[in-house]
Amino acid sequence: MSGATVAQALAAVFQQSPQVRDYVLDEQGHVRKHVHVYVDGRRIADRQHLTDTVGPGSEICVLQALSGG
Repeated sequence: MSGATVAQALAAVFQQSPQVRDYVLDEQGHVRKHVHVYVDGRRIADRQHLTDTVGPGSEICVLQALSGG
């Protein structure tokens, strides 16, 4: 993964797997309501512009909330 921000890192992922983008981001490019993004175990603060920093060895986790009965 490359990039200094969450936006840059996710852009690299989306370039390799474009179909993933619609699961993570909405039409405005913001993190979807029921998706949570973590960098090194901490939830990102900027869900709109994705400006949270990412280090060279950082791990980004994207989790989708599940519901059901």
